[in-house]
Amino acid sequence: MIGKIDGLTKKSFKNYSTPDNFFKKKNIIFGYNGRGKSSLASGIAERFLIDNDEAGLRYFDTNYVNDSLVIKDSEGKLLKGVKATFSKKDVDIEQKIEEKRLQLVNIDDDKNEIKSEREQLRKRIDSLVKIKKGKVRIQSKNKTMLEVDDIHWEGCPDIDWVLRQYNNDLASAQKIEPDVNKLRVIDGNKDYEDEINRVENLPLPKITYPYINRAETDRLKKILAKTYSDNVPSSEIVSWLEKGISLHDTDADMCLFCQNRSNFSIETIQERVNRYITDEKQKDSKFLEDILGQVSESIKDLKGSIDNKSTLYIFYDKSEIDSIFSLQKELSTLESLSGKLTKKLSSMSDIITISPAEIQDIEHLINSLKDRRERLDQIKKDKLKELREKDSKQRVLVNGAIGLAIKEDEDFNNRLDKLKKLEIEVQDKYDKNIKLQNEINGLESQKSDYGDFMNFLNEVLESLGINIRLDHCKDDEKLYYLRHSNKEDGYLTVKDISEGEKNILALLFFYFELYKDNLQQNPKDEIKLILLDDPISSLDEGNRIYVLELVRHILLEDKFEQVFIFTHSWNDFCDITYGIHRVKDNGDYEFFEITKDSSSCSKINIMEKSVISPYKVLFKEIYELHKKDSAHALNDCELYHYANSMRRVFEEFLSFKCGGRTIPTKKKEGLIRDLYTSSLPKNETIGAKFGSKLSTFLSFINILSHHPVKSDEVVKNAKFMMNFIEKVDKFHFDKYKV
Repeated sequence: MIGKIDGLTKKSFKNYSTPDNFFKKKNIIFGYNGRGKSSLASGIAERFLIDNDEAGLRYFDTNYVNDSLVIKDSEGKLLKGVKATFSKKDVDIEQKIEEKRLQLVNIDDDKNEIKSEREQLRKRIDSLVKIKKGKVRIQSKNKTMLEVDDIHWEGCPDIDWVLRQYNNDLASAQKIEPDVNKLRVIDGNKDYEDEINRVENLPLPKITYPYINRAETDRLKKILAKTYSDNVPSSEIVSWLEKGISLHDTDADMCLFCQNRSNFSIETIQERVNRYITDEKQKDSKFLEDILGQVSESIKDLKGSIDNKSTLYIFYDKSEIDSIFSLQKELSTLESLSGKLTKKLSSMSDIITISPAEIQDIEHLINSLKDRRERLDQIKKDKLKELREKDSKQRVLVNGAIGLAIKEDEDFNNRLDKLKKLEIEVQDKYDKNIKLQNEINGLESQKSDYGDFMNFLNEVLESLGINIRLDHCKDDEKLYYLRHSNKEDGYLTVKDISEGEKNILALLFFYFELYKDNLQQNPKDEIKLILLDDPISSLDEGNRIYVLELVRHILLEDKFEQVFIFTHSWNDFCDITYGIHRVKDNGDYEFFEITKDSSSCSKINIMEKSVISPYKVLFKEIYELHKKDSAHALNDCELYHYANSMRRVFEEFLSFKCGGRTIPTKKKEGLIRDLYTSSLPKNETIGAKFGSKLSTFLSFINILSHHPVKSDEVVKNAKFMMNFIEKVDKFHFDKYKV
């Protein structure tokens, strides 16, 4: 038995020795991460192996899976088997295995038949779609496939999915046409999409009109009634002169048209043209020409539109088209206006009379043509909307008619019923095969000295709700495969399972391997020392309790020569040692704590006092920290530990003061501030910096508790928290600081 250690030098242990008879038969050692806990465990193991065989040591730590469980070079696929004999071997096992193998049924042909029938049923659906859809551009439903499972190969069409789609289509169609008899005869022979394209591509006849507003009408009236002298050439001549000037250089000394050099001056000609352009007669002539151009274009377009209106009869109401293109009055007004404009332009010195009634006719003309063009545009929009609605409605009705046709297809539905019955029968065969195969595997494992342990551990894993199992390696009965509880999901490696699953699997291997029997009553004779380094980690609460009981069972087992249990969790330490009294229990038990001195060297202390609550331990730690100078340096482990400890202590303190669970978040800042101010003496107020410090503290324990950055931040926040608690509840502060 290990009673002491001498000259331990490992990481933070520097040539460390303990007194004689320091360790007992059962040793429970607490130490926060970074204090040297694992170094002590490995040091004790090395000390043991100096005088003892390796077969006498059982050492569990974070590397147990890779070092002791997984076969090297197996990529995490193979685990070492455990030899154990928990059951009596049956001489008739081979005969039983053969009998069960003969009962296995090959279902490959059945699966082929299922796939073939599903493909034929899908083709039948697609043929009904082709018959019913006619000219409507609708597609068959997507060929959704079933997932590969017990009775379906890859590529089996999902018929139920398709039927659900068409049943939904039928329900939608019956909202439009409730009469099943009418719905039954609907097909898609009306090609609305083609008609929509034809309507969109058919150009509408032009309805154009001159853009003349009230001011321009007044100007027109004045120009027609005014006389002009003939000193200024017509606008055509002026335009000709402008074009001629642009062909000459600015310093030209000869006319390019008449070859005249005498008295030729391009500048003189330019000045004369400019006078013509700015002349009132010239401006008014240009105005009349612009209007005449618009009037002439409108007359031409309207006459052409009247000639082509019959092209619209195929899509639009004839009477409405005729009404729009009844333009005799408008044409008469335009032609009358055209005559007056032409006459005036031919002789600007003449007075052309235009009556108020004629002016009114021009205004009416513009409004009438504008209205007719808008009516024409609107009937096209209305027609397209009507066709699109019919097309959409037809698609719904045709899909509904397809759904009805499938529903009423007697041959299709009879074949579908037979397929469903076949699938039920094949599933039953598959389930029986699985049951038989499990029984065969069970019998096979009974033939092996390594099968009892595997079967026993699988039962434990199942009872814990952990979905991993062990399987025999076919090539070597001394090895196990790791697989999912559902065999169809294939084999796993240790990398495929969670940390929690890996830890509990490792501990179960470790624990059950300690015993000769499946009741864990008879430890193996060769075992002399058990080391458990942090056995409880990354577990949910249910599995934590189970593992805790395993650890306590090892601890309380009298037949083990010596046990060391290490933990970094104060909660786990309290649970493991619950009910154990060192003096009363024959002095076999001792509790230790690993700490560090001012030089960051690890040392082992015997816990003199009874086990105290985790809250009090953490409170006292933060209390001691807050007394240190802000410049005090902390290592990485301490930064993380203290920040999390502050959060836990402050949360429990608030819950104690406020009732219920009170999480110290920014949302609770007002409540926390009120708690503080309510404890102040009368006439005393909080300082100006309190709010800022409180906000910083809450942010720190909720964010930086997982990412502490600087030592001074940790110490400053510890000081703030201790001062806060002392101010709010001095009695509580004094009680827990010692």
